[in-house]
Amino acid sequence: MTSIRNGEKDMIRKVLLLNGPDDRVNSVMIRSGDRWPHRLPRKITKQVPHAYPFWIAQCGAVLKQRGYEVRYVDSIAEDLGIDGTVQRFLEEKPDLVVVATSTPTIHTDLLMARLAKEKAGAKTVLVDTHVTVFHQELVAEPFVDAAVRGEFEMAIPELADALNQGGDLSSVSGVTWKRGVRWWSTRTARCSGTWTNCHGPIATWCRATSTSWGFAPRTPVSW
Repeated sequence: MTSIRNGEKDMIRKVLLLNGPDDRVNSVMIRSGDRWPHRLPRKITKQVPHAYPFWIAQCGAVLKQRGYEVRYVDSIAEDLGIDGTVQRFLEEKPDLVVVATSTPTIHTDLLMARLAKEKAGAKTVLVDTHVTVFHQELVAEPFVDAAVRGEFEMAIPELADALNQGGDLSSVSGVTWKRGVRWWSTRTARCSGTWTNCHGPIATWCRATSTSWGFAPRTPVSW
């Protein structure tokens, strides 16, 4: 069994979902609400609306269904910056911080994961586009506990459940984590041609968009 150790006092109860800050002064990052992350010049963002971080919202809805306390922090929309985001960590004291990533902001994303670990003592999980390609390199960071490849709306609640049940992540789709010097990874979820396997808010979204969802076999792979 491969696991992340999780004692009784470290049970996951509060999850903070982070659409983190952009450290560039003259631009604003559009990340979690867009399939193709990009920057906009800050001077035109009053005319161009911020993308709503719907992937994070979907994930939060499922977490709430499973009884978790959820906090959303959208550093872009709230213009929190790095210091303001860290202050939220200190105020909320989350047990788990889920950090949305993109290639243009990955250095800041990693900084926020490190600060979540250092300042709040939270477990940290990276999600979204950059993670899907560079999951092994990112999980090598000592302050990153796991990375979820591909869609993460269902994987994060499953990961939180797994941590609370002893830390064995081998049943969670699309997750990469480390134990000692070895890498472990499970297969990602994939389309099955039907949305009948979907439940709750994900099913509602699938029906509204005619999107097909399903799950691939969850076979752990080690490096």
